Amino acid sequence: MADCRADCNDEYPTEYVSHTDLDPGEYADVDVSESCSTSSTGADFSNSDQCDGRLPFKRPRVNILKTKPTFNMKWQKEYLMFPVDSGMQCVVCGTILTSMKTSTIKRHIQRRHNGSLAFSESRKAYLIRKFKLDQEEKAELAETPTLDYNLATAPYKLAFTIAKHKMAFSKCEAMAEFAQIADPSSTVFAQMVHSRKTITTKVVELHEKILKPELKELARKTPFWSLIIDESTDSAIQEQLGMYLRLVDIDQKCIATKFLQLEQIKGHPDASNICSTIVRVVESECFQLPLDHLVSLASDGASVLMSPQNGVIGLLRRKIGNSKLFSQHCSPHRLILAAKVGQHHIPDEIEQTISETLNYFRDSPLRRSEFEHFLELSDPNHEHCQIVKYHKIRWLSLSDCVDRLCDLLSLLVQFFEQEMHNMCNRIAVRRKAEGLHSKLSNPLFALFLYFLQPQLHLLANINRQLQKSNQSLYITYGKISAFVTTFVKPILINSQGNLESSNLKVVDDAIEAMPGEEFHCHLKQCTDHALLTDLQIDNAKKAMFRYVHSIGVALEQRYSEKAFILQNCAFLEVSRRKFQICDIGAVIEKFSNNQINRDKCIQQYTTFTNDSTLDFTFECTYKRDATAFFVHLYSESDDYSELGKLALLLLCISPDSVACERGFSHMNFIKNEFRNRLTAANLNACMALAEDSRSVKDFPYSLALQ
Repeated sequence: MADCRADCNDEYPTEYVSHTDLDPGEYADVDVSESCSTSSTGADFSNSDQCDGRLPFKRPRVNILKTKPTFNMKWQKEYLMFPVDSGMQCVVCGTILTSMKTSTIKRHIQRRHNGSLAFSESRKAYLIRKFKLDQEEKAELAETPTLDYNLATAPYKLAFTIAKHKMAFSKCEAMAEFAQIADPSSTVFAQMVHSRKTITTKVVELHEKILKPELKELARKTPFWSLIIDESTDSAIQEQLGMYLRLVDIDQKCIATKFLQLEQIKGHPDASNICSTIVRVVESECFQLPLDHLVSLASDGASVLMSPQNGVIGLLRRKIGNSKLFSQHCSPHRLILAAKVGQHHIPDEIEQTISETLNYFRDSPLRRSEFEHFLELSDPNHEHCQIVKYHKIRWLSLSDCVDRLCDLLSLLVQFFEQEMHNMCNRIAVRRKAEGLHSKLSNPLFALFLYFLQPQLHLLANINRQLQKSNQSLYITYGKISAFVTTFVKPILINSQGNLESSNLKVVDDAIEAMPGEEFHCHLKQCTDHALLTDLQIDNAKKAMFRYVHSIGVALEQRYSEKAFILQNCAFLEVSRRKFQICDIGAVIEKFSNNQINRDKCIQQYTTFTNDSTLDFTFECTYKRDATAFFVHLYSESDDYSELGKLALLLLCISPDSVACERGFSHMNFIKNEFRNRLTAANLNACMALAEDSRSVKDFPYSLALQ
């Protein structure tokens, strides 16, 4: 103990030593346990019996906080440590130690690789040489600008991928782990930070630094913009107002519909709160949209939104001082409302039978499996499909449901006949099967089913066409007009439109002109074989006639402005401008609030209809793209700038609110029952990135690094 105490006193002199006189490197090298150890190799780190490891009584007064320990080169050869920027790195296992202390090194070696101290000198030299070569290669790669850019943008790319595919933020760690396994040699994957918190931050940064400034710049360049709004409730039972912008992309020469914001409605979702929410978002610093450029508001037609007095549209008109702010009821939604009018003329037993048939299989998985087995045995060579469920909210499912019932009608009758005689079933099940067998085998049910099939096909097809993105108001009403002509044509008698259903001859002629080969075959079969009485057939024909007639009348009423749009906005169809005379003054009076020079626009339109040189520009330069052509007239042609501006105003009006419905579908995928605590910033960022049309490869990540 005396020898040990003497050694310690030699290492630490008893007189006062100032921290300015003490060499930090020397201080870092001093270790009492090392000097007291009996082994020269230092393999035994336990305290010996001769030294308790305590410091001498007169320890030098050193201010540790002001003295920064440095790397001691002796650690490199003895402990296989190498200096790096963040501390020192173990050559054996690659672990980085931030605390430069001998005790930290010994603790690390004892826990991770205790046998490394017994390595031979040649093996230590080999490990050090190999580590230096690896460090030199990494330094060369780090000097390459491509690697720096890839490494910096890698978290953004992963964040964009996560948001684009509407995945949870926690999936980022699994994706990064897969990337490292798939390409172990990649330096980017090895060094990339991919924690959940980091990816969440990067998603918000992509939205704040790229998408919002892009939208702000688009709105600054466009002469007009429209707003599409709708309200819904998310998984956390919070009222959300979905807002989308429809504007002209001057640079790309196209119409664009962009996600604006998903904002929680504070308080009761009445017109006043919704209007204040819209104004707050539109005038916020991140968007700064000019309200005097707003030309229309599209929604699903709810009275709280579309009422001209106390609705949102009325409040906005008074707010911005534009009494001509156009309100547009969603075109597909109006079509559905018109189609539902005709359902009142179809016997209630038809819809009731369809619902009971679906519920019979929906209530029991065993019955579904038995029906599948029955279909396989009935016709092994034919691939049969299960019955499609009918949802009243998802109106298009009715067409698919009726289609499937028509295909499986005869097989359903056979199946229920077996079920009613199957003694293994309970009495209640057999009675239900007997009732369904009686209803499905009724020729009147089959007649109405075959009648509805082609009619619903037409309604579903036009509904899907109206839901296409970025259609103009003129094209939408053109499709509606063509559909009305096709749908109502079988019941048109003469040019006066005499549609009296009491005249049996009129009804017979109309029914005869209706589509549906199976329908006419079954009607002929019922008449020839007396499956139905004459009275039943006449009543069925009148009901079918009234069904088509009422839908046609409802369409004409709900699209009352159709004739005005098709007559006076026909100049948007450039190739037919010479054959259609438009009242440009009436169009300006209806849609423009002193935003367009009326006299100048009318004069330009007169020249426009007779200018044959524009045909080459439209046909060859812009490939018959009307939007690009009118953007060219507005921004690059002095002769037709006002007419081009009027055309862009009409093109900016959204004919539907489909964008909001799609947005709510995205919202339900993103903010589901497992992620119902998602913050508003994260939800908006995920929504915006999910609806961005660019791919992961083409997204401008460099803007987020600025």
